[in-house]
Amino acid sequence: MARRGDGRLVATDDYYDTACQAMTAFGVEVSWTWAGTITFQVEIGGTWADALVYSTAHASVVATTTVNVKRLIDTMGCGKVRAFMTSWTSGAAVIAFNGTVGNLTAGSGSVGAVVDTELPAAVLLSDTALADPVTTTYAGALSFIYDPTSAIGWVRQRMAFNVTDAIAGGAFISTGQMQYNSGESTAGAFWERARGNYNQVQLASAARTASVNGTTQTNQNGRGIMVFLNVSASAGGAGIQIVIEMIDSISGNTKQISVSPTAVTATGQYVYVYYPGAASAGGAVSTSQQPIPRSWRVRVIHGDGASHTYSVSASVNV
Repeated sequence: MARRGDGRLVATDDYYDTACQAMTAFGVEVSWTWAGTITFQVEIGGTWADALVYSTAHASVVATTTVNVKRLIDTMGCGKVRAFMTSWTSGAAVIAFNGTVGNLTAGSGSVGAVVDTELPAAVLLSDTALADPVTTTYAGALSFIYDPTSAIGWVRQRMAFNVTDAIAGGAFISTGQMQYNSGESTAGAFWERARGNYNQVQLASAARTASVNGTTQTNQNGRGIMVFLNVSASAGGAGIQIVIEMIDSISGNTKQISVSPTAVTATGQYVYVYYPGAASAGGAVSTSQQPIPRSWRVRVIHGDGASHTYSVSASVNV
């Protein structure tokens, strides 16, 4: 028996589960190309049992399936819910759970609003309002539409995932919660994955004699950053400075938003902190209390033509 953290069931006794927590009902979608039998189960007091399962029309149905389906599962009082591959013949079944708060009773009119989402992965597309929030599907992708005004009361959002590329590449992005981005002039409003702290490579180590820009970064939900400058060789001279630039979403123009710190003229490791409310840190070259905008980049300014070998990385912090 193997728990599949990527949401794919590819052998007999494979299962994909999630904690119920405060969720009293779950929506589940089974998709992709496979042959076998999947049983929907819930854990009660450490024991797994077949779940109470309903169709999207709230009719009571069996707890097993041999085809791709969308089902509603009553998880009131349960510790976990899972999709269990009772018998497998071929292919890969992709499982996605969506937790809700509310009661699931055959023939009832509402199951509540989605308050937590666990999804098995890949490329997120833009928000789209569709007439059929339950049965609409897209070629080569999984999609989930939840409509608070509909009979089943799910929250409207489109989350479409490039499952073809993910399976072909042999890797799945980890599950996580989603957040709503209210929009930009170029992208419109859309859903995207909320992140914790994460690291980025701004500039790989190389010898440079002139000012250089890091790649443009898209800040999803970080409030600030810490920049790490690693100088492995330096010819001295006027030195180099690390600054942060904001990028205008309309024109693409840039503007320096950080102070210009003391120039670095020697080898070593140097840290720069940009975070609202940040206090001066003993190990930091400079500390600024400014937030980080949606689009930004690191710029390294060379004071003259002297050669310096360095790399630049950043940690985006929520």
